[in-house]
Amino acid sequence: KVRFPAGDWRDWAQKLHDNLLAKRTKAKTLGWRYMTEGMSIPPGANEDLSSTQLAALALLAAERCGIKTDSKVWNDIVTFSLKQQADDGPEWDRSVYDRKKGPDGAKPAGDSDKGRYAPPPGGKPVKDKCRGFAYIKSDTLAADEGQPTGGMTACGVCNIMTARYILSKRDDKLWANRDQKLVQQSIYDGCAWLDANWLTYGNPGKTSENVYHIYHMYCCERAFDLIGNNLIGKHYWYN
Repeated sequence: KVRFPAGDWRDWAQKLHDNLLAKRTKAKTLGWRYMTEGMSIPPGANEDLSSTQLAALALLAAERCGIKTDSKVWNDIVTFSLKQQADDGPEWDRSVYDRKKGPDGAKPAGDSDKGRYAPPPGGKPVKDKCRGFAYIKSDTLAADEGQPTGGMTACGVCNIMTARYILSKRDDKLWANRDQKLVQQSIYDGCAWLDANWLTYGNPGKTSENVYHIYHMYCCERAFDLIGNNLIGKHYWYN
């Protein structure tokens, strides 16, 4: 178990937590953006996917130390992230499977991890759609900001997985009433986009693939650490 911060350390952590939430409240947004006091709203919007990811990871760390965030904030993170995903995309074989289930949704007999990393041999692959995430989904921004990229797609999957990890442990009506199949399909489709556009030493979708390529790998690590799979399609993402 993680030991809760105490005394001055807890007060310090609580102030950081509250200040982070205050920035979002003041901006009247679902997410966050890189902004300083008095700065005018940048092109696109005053919230973006990567700033929201960094905030979500900070709130996750706080949560594990006993400093909780209201469920509405976590629900808003899911809502904002879903809005940055493409509406449609080409079909693609499912690239990740549930830890304990096969492509037909049934738990495999005997081996509890069967189907965790890839479809069972001979199994008919399920089809998803390659729907990536954008930094800020928009037709008015440059294509590598307003349209899907590798870093932002992994980032979007990470945001949703992080929020779901917290909300699934709570008795929250807003989360319980959300279309869970839609949320899960968003994750499947985001992973399909990453698999279809996979680059080991690049950030797919950027004007130059070496732009933010380390961030692309970082976001993949964060997302798939939460998903729990060794493979994305046939790619050993961690290696």
